[in-house]
Amino acid sequence: MPSIAEIVVHPKTFLKLNALWPSGHLNMQARGNPATFGPDGTAQVIPLTLRPKPGVQCLDKSGASMPCWEIAPAGLGGHLGYYLPWQPNSTKTMVIGDKADFFITDTMNGCTFAAGTGGTVRVAHVNFNTFNDDGLREEGRPIDQGHMDAEVNRVMGIGTPGVALRKANYLVANGDFPNVTVVGVRRGGMWTFAYQKRAMTEPSRVGGAMVPAYRLVSVHNVR
Repeated sequence: MPSIAEIVVHPKTFLKLNALWPSGHLNMQARGNPATFGPDGTAQVIPLTLRPKPGVQCLDKSGASMPCWEIAPAGLGGHLGYYLPWQPNSTKTMVIGDKADFFITDTMNGCTFAAGTGGTVRVAHVNFNTFNDDGLREEGRPIDQGHMDAEVNRVMGIGTPGVALRKANYLVANGDFPNVTVVGVRRGGMWTFAYQKRAMTEPSRVGGAMVPAYRLVSVHNVR
């Protein structure tokens, strides 16, 4: 069985051969808020584990089955890592450093992710929808990319070196619904980030039940 340590050593190779998600239990445990301390939002490490993801069908580029995994909360002995949750119509951010070598944020299908460069970096997961007729940002409406870009500049600093991943970067051909996992690894004292882009396909029958199905599209560095 693979481990988080393997992802740290070869993140893009792992993502090309395995579908990976953050478990929903991570967000439930965090209640949508990053585990941080101090005025700059320094992240706390939490124990994590890699386990099979139930209730989905995962396909590689050719349409053949591929393993489905998720990063989930662990007890004592888990691999220490950083986790950044999301919340609708909000910006979540934290500073990650040298207390762990693995990072993951919640699945993206319209959000923007941003990160600094170096060995101690700020990361941000930004999500804002456009306004409805009542003047409220309504979940499910089109994204407000202009506001998300402004939020990235606000929390990261205008002109600060860094990388970002916007919906325009991970659109899927033929209008398929995108589904993206972003991970970060710290090697040689530096953080780098990669993402796995998947397309939601027609539900599949697994074990007598119909389950969501996802097809691998590509794997890239966040630039």
